[in-house]
Amino acid sequence: MSQVVEQKEFFKEYWVNEDNPHHANSEEGWVEKYAREILFHVGSGGKLLDCGCGNGDFLLHLAGAFEKVVALDYSLKMVERAGERLKRNNITNVALQQADVRDLERMPDTGFDVVFCNGLIQYLNLEEAFGFIKSARDKLTGNGKIVVMNIPDMKMQHLYIIEHFKNHGHTRDLPLILKLARARFYLFRKRLFQKNDMNILGIGFWYKYSDIEAIAKRLDMRSEIYYSMYPPYGYRFHAVLEAKS
Repeated sequence: MSQVVEQKEFFKEYWVNEDNPHHANSEEGWVEKYAREILFHVGSGGKLLDCGCGNGDFLLHLAGAFEKVVALDYSLKMVERAGERLKRNNITNVALQQADVRDLERMPDTGFDVVFCNGLIQYLNLEEAFGFIKSARDKLTGNGKIVVMNIPDMKMQHLYIIEHFKNHGHTRDLPLILKLARARFYLFRKRLFQKNDMNILGIGFWYKYSDIEAIAKRLDMRSEIYYSMYPPYGYRFHAVLEAKS
């Protein structure tokens, strides 16, 4: 069995029984702050499809911004937790489904103004990401958009290894240079002996801007790239894809 298949099976087995999305910071104040960043990109009004909704912590905010939300997740436990959260907050405009985004084209719903995912694409390889985004495009209204948030940025791998984005203090130049040199050597060895160099740090697949731009080009869409407003996700980027006008 290839390393790619083994990793995919690990993630599938892990998430199918998981009901906690394990955000880098799960404090309520941070969730509300990060929700504002999500809303900045997805906008408001109309119909939204949330792919990989997790336990619904951001759904509360999305439901208040859209007339209708369809939210799906691979994990039945996540869907159940999201349902409980929505019920506690008397939210009735969200339809929950257990589904695999790799099978998005089978979902009958269409006419979405926004298709949104957060921290999802790292579990898809490049061709799967293309298939997902293509299916998402086919679910959109004519002027709809796809918002893909928290994509691990390949050029930031060495900074991720040294936990640069978790360190709020000052690091002197020489220790930082030594840490970066060790991280670069570690990545070199990993890429030398591991054929799948997109998936080498245990959190899934890492992407370049050009990967997303190439997908957009294949689908005759335009793309815009953004960085996260808040740490500790400085090693990730967001992409917004829309039809060319």
